[in-house]
Amino acid sequence: MRQIRLGSCDLSENSLPYVIAEIGVNHEGSLERAKKLIELAQEGGADAAKFQTYKAGKLASKHSPSYWDLSKEPTTNQFDLFSKLDAFGPEEYRLLAKHCEQVGIDFLSTPFDDEAVDLLAPLMPFFKVASADLTTTPLLRRVARFGKPIVLSTGASRLGEVDEAIRTLTEAGCREIALLHCVLNYPTPDPHVHLNMIPSLMERYPNLIVGYSDHSLPDSTMTTLTAAYSMGARIIEKHFTNDKSLPGNDHYHAMDSCDCAVFVRNARRIQVLLGSREKAPLPSEEVSRKNARRSIVLAKSVKKGQPLSELDITYKRPGLGVSPLHWDRILGTRVTTDLTEDHVLQWKDLDLSPWKDKVVAVVQARMGSTRFPGKMMAKIGDRPLISWVLERVQRSKLVNQVILASSSDPRNDALETVATELGIQTVRGDENDVLSRFVLAAQVGGADIVVRVCADNPFIEPEEIDRVVTHFLHQRPDYAFNHVSRLGNGYADGFGAEVLSAQILGEIDRVATCPAHREHVTSYLWDHAHEFEIATFPAPDALAREDLRFDIDTGSDLARLGPMGEALGIGAKAAEFIQVAEDHSL
Repeated sequence: MRQIRLGSCDLSENSLPYVIAEIGVNHEGSLERAKKLIELAQEGGADAAKFQTYKAGKLASKHSPSYWDLSKEPTTNQFDLFSKLDAFGPEEYRLLAKHCEQVGIDFLSTPFDDEAVDLLAPLMPFFKVASADLTTTPLLRRVARFGKPIVLSTGASRLGEVDEAIRTLTEAGCREIALLHCVLNYPTPDPHVHLNMIPSLMERYPNLIVGYSDHSLPDSTMTTLTAAYSMGARIIEKHFTNDKSLPGNDHYHAMDSCDCAVFVRNARRIQVLLGSREKAPLPSEEVSRKNARRSIVLAKSVKKGQPLSELDITYKRPGLGVSPLHWDRILGTRVTTDLTEDHVLQWKDLDLSPWKDKVVAVVQARMGSTRFPGKMMAKIGDRPLISWVLERVQRSKLVNQVILASSSDPRNDALETVATELGIQTVRGDENDVLSRFVLAAQVGGADIVVRVCADNPFIEPEEIDRVVTHFLHQRPDYAFNHVSRLGNGYADGFGAEVLSAQILGEIDRVATCPAHREHVTSYLWDHAHEFEIATFPAPDALAREDLRFDIDTGSDLARLGPMGEALGIGAKAAEFIQVAEDHSL
């Protein structure tokens, strides 16, 4: 997870950018001007006002050639230029930090020597290291030893050098690092900006926040910074001035307060526009999914018992009937009643008995329960819990095949042995990815329709499995269930089954990435309920007891329910279990 805390801002992939106004040495030795630039940066919406702390004699030899545009800054020697601009000492930086605190903006200054690091450490929430010092190992170690977050510019560097800098900082004690894409051209012409390096850095360093330090010429819409933010940069640094027409190296390519405000407004709007990374229909599109999509519609009137041909049907809006996804399967199916032209076809209009969907019930079980280790081999009467579940599912009349889905952990060998004795196939896979095991079971079974059964439901009702399968076959929703009380269907816990098509199961497998969705097979579906058609039905009166629990999660559950199961036997009906539970206040 990409995240870092800079000052009072918690940055993540979805946050607004942390904006650093790089005043640098544009104060030109005037403390009052430096304070005014701080105020202007705050007015423009910047999060930090940053300076540069150096002494020319420590930064550059007297024989250091320039690397900037000499038409804007004619000084040809670094030592000579820096000597003009290094007027501030410790007291000035302390005063500037105090002024930032009073104005309400973070104070920063890039240190260029050990003394500067030690001076600035107590004044700043984090360090910014310049691109040119990415390979200055002793300076990196000095900065890292304070344990503060570090923002590292990567201009003019190879990836191997970035790797080495990160290693140096980490080994020296830094635990939070962010990287800035940067190009060391002053100014940076548009063809040299290469914003594509931002997502490239994000791919290379998936756990680090990435930003952008800009030296390009600003325009009225702040296009470069806006584009950088939209490409993933969550820290934006740019030189800052009160007057871009002033002579000198860092004025003409800087932003001013108005430019900064334009970018901040752009970023706020872009954050809203970017939204979610996950391609999925929005809740606001639910009405469009229903009304703007198509259904199979009768092109002419048809009589009861007539098989449908392509001459009889067409596709029209709204999408409130049988979807054209089922076009090929509908052909040849007979209608159950007389229907008129332009009728939106419903599943209830069709005789589905010839359809030969293969229904596979997948029972997911493993021995590694943390709340009740070895639970699945604990006994009710003379049978282990896993045997109760498998045998009761086998009694379903509409399930064509039962498959046990377990993990490759050797502790589950005992479960496979029980399944084999019952003539039930077992598939095994990743211990930590239940969804993948479930999908594998459906594939091995060649399922068209999949029934999900949890192995902690030893008293699951075969007739209720058939009821939910029948409901699914007749209504053809994306998902049908009879055991989740969130839609008020009234069932007691422990008698449930979920039914979904193999197509929907495969779709969930492709898009579900977070561990919770991989662990709980249908949780993705519930967390995106507006995307799917979900169907349930009320429990029959004899089973309508939401207050009762018949699933076994713990040893105390087994102690409470085991004697009842042993007394009634494996062939008992759900209503009998409910009656005993009521009689004994279980």
